Amino acid sequence: MNVRYRTRGARSLLVGLLRGASRDELSSSLELQDRARQELASSEERLHYAQEIARIGTWDTDLTSGEGIWSDSLRDIWGIDSDVEATYENFLRIVHPEDRSRVAEITGSIDREGGDLEYEYRVQPSDGETRWFLCRGRVVLGQNGGPARSLGVAMDITQSKRAEADHAKLEEQLRQAQKLEAIGRLAGSVAHDFNNLLLAIRGYGELAQNALARGESPSGEIGEIVAVADRAADLTAQLLAFSRKQMLRPEVVDLADVVGEMTKLLDLLVGERIELDIADSTQEAHVNADRGQLEQVIANLAVNARDAMPEGGHLTIRVGTADLRSEHGFDDAPRPYAVLTVSDTGCGMDAETSAQIFEPFFTTKEEGTGLGLATVHGIVTQSGGSIWVYSELGQGTTFEIYLPLVHAEQRELGSAPASAPASSLGETILLVEDDAQVRVIVTNMLEGRGYRVLAAADADAAEVAAAASTSIDLILSDLEVAGRSGRDIAEAARKLHPHACVLHMSGYTDEAAIRRGALDRGAAFIEKPFSSDDLARHVRGALDARPLERSAA
Repeated sequence: MNVRYRTRGARSLLVGLLRGASRDELSSSLELQDRARQELASSEERLHYAQEIARIGTWDTDLTSGEGIWSDSLRDIWGIDSDVEATYENFLRIVHPEDRSRVAEITGSIDREGGDLEYEYRVQPSDGETRWFLCRGRVVLGQNGGPARSLGVAMDITQSKRAEADHAKLEEQLRQAQKLEAIGRLAGSVAHDFNNLLLAIRGYGELAQNALARGESPSGEIGEIVAVADRAADLTAQLLAFSRKQMLRPEVVDLADVVGEMTKLLDLLVGERIELDIADSTQEAHVNADRGQLEQVIANLAVNARDAMPEGGHLTIRVGTADLRSEHGFDDAPRPYAVLTVSDTGCGMDAETSAQIFEPFFTTKEEGTGLGLATVHGIVTQSGGSIWVYSELGQGTTFEIYLPLVHAEQRELGSAPASAPASSLGETILLVEDDAQVRVIVTNMLEGRGYRVLAAADADAAEVAAAASTSIDLILSDLEVAGRSGRDIAEAARKLHPHACVLHMSGYTDEAAIRRGALDRGAAFIEKPFSSDDLARHVRGALDARPLERSAA
């Protein structure tokens, strides 16, 4: 009895201990699970807030079934409701129409082949505000080796895009401010130069009158008048090209030609105290850059050199080529560059000043803006080039600009030389011009080529067109006629002669006229002043460009 009793008691004690241990372990396990759930919930909450604050969303798509998951933050930044099914088709629907085909091409390629993807796209949510997104993702391959799963993140980068646009706008304003500053400095020199041109024209005109009074031929004097007028037109064209706020047009240009064509402008910029030496270049130095920006770089460096030589000096500008290697700070492989060198004999700079000259708003001048060389540096860098400066106090300064050369096979230097101007085929032209002298001169130019001309001074062009006894083939109209839109006047005349084509003329450049809304892009246009040959080419080109049914009418 005693033995059995002790055995039973021991067994009961052991069972009790085991049961107690199981309860403790279960309780501990439940506590661990609860703590894990809490940590998971806390982690998910932190992730949610982090995505919401950073405006980042995630997606995960099964490429086999097409089913997907979009995070709440992704739906929020996309601006779509929670009941919209997370499918690829619904994603493409919210992508901006202009980006949709590109996005489909990128994602389609990755979905077929696997790998990482990164691209930017726009979304226009229901609130109507277009927003920019950066997508980064990965397509994971399955066991069979084919794409199985696509997942990644989308980040709202609208603010950074706006900042980029604002930065570009400020850079353009900076460049324009520099142009206007240079134009301001040119004003006195331009007035002086134009007065000299006007004096020459008037003087040769009087000499021609005297020759006629003596019964002699004034052909020499008339030739000089034409030459002086061409010089005045060239100067005006350079000033307009330099000062206008033009759209950027990278093109293949010969750097030596750009410098050569700026000779007159540079003479005016540096003044009479400074000897300007533009070295002739026998080397072709073709680069891919915006001509207007190159002109601004050269002009800004010339102004900078002029200010460094207040008592006069020597300014040398030359163009050459060089093969540069990595030791010069360029690519590892040797590569040919065009080199623009601008050297002056001015006051020079110490090393500390040289290290800061390209920083915006840094200046050593009392009235300087500190923007000129910063603008130069920005233009050169955007054109794929580099700029170096060498200077010593009292020894002058040399700037060297390196731009990648364009190989001969890459050059597209414009159209073939213009053919000789063709004459009339019996066409009738309606000329609309409110300046009496210009109207007479242009009429004579056209009639000299065999065209029949109907001239109108202003809004009476419609009356002239209505009274025409023959069909009008072309309407040649100034863009501003007696305070009215020449385009509107020409269109009113075309209603009476619908087969007529239109050629506009103006003292503005075509780009300036387009920005002012006076001219449509692609419209036929000729810039004043023009020669008889120039006018004949433009008129013939406009007439020949008419559709066959019109020209046959």
